[in-house]
Amino acid sequence: MERFTLKKEERLCSHTVIGKLFSEGESFFIFPFKVVFLIRQKDDCAFAQAAFAVPRKVCKRAVDRNAVKRKMRESYRVNKQTLYSTLKDYQVSVMFIYVGKEKKDAIKVPYILTKCLSKLAVIILSK
Repeated sequence: MERFTLKKEERLCSHTVIGKLFSEGESFFIFPFKVVFLIRQKDDCAFAQAAFAVPRKVCKRAVDRNAVKRKMRESYRVNKQTLYSTLKDYQVSVMFIYVGKEKKDAIKVPYILTKCLSKLAVIILSK
């Protein structure tokens, strides 16, 4: 049985990489997510690095923001194999930004995040 984990190397936390991600990266939108990604040649780090954001403007209470981020991380952790199967010589940095206006939109997070990962895999295969 394979363990689905989200290790430290797979988390995007470098300020320089995040800056490059927003300055040089590409993006697409599947409601309630905006996905910003940067594809580059493989180095010694993990295949994919991910970050998750919920703006304060969207969810005023920190409890709600943290709950949505928790659902996003959990969905990514379980479904990241669809993305990893397409990465061979590439490395991707990706940020998932939640832009839904209501908390009830967060119920659909696992299903929609799976669609985002599938679309990202298709984009990587086309390059």
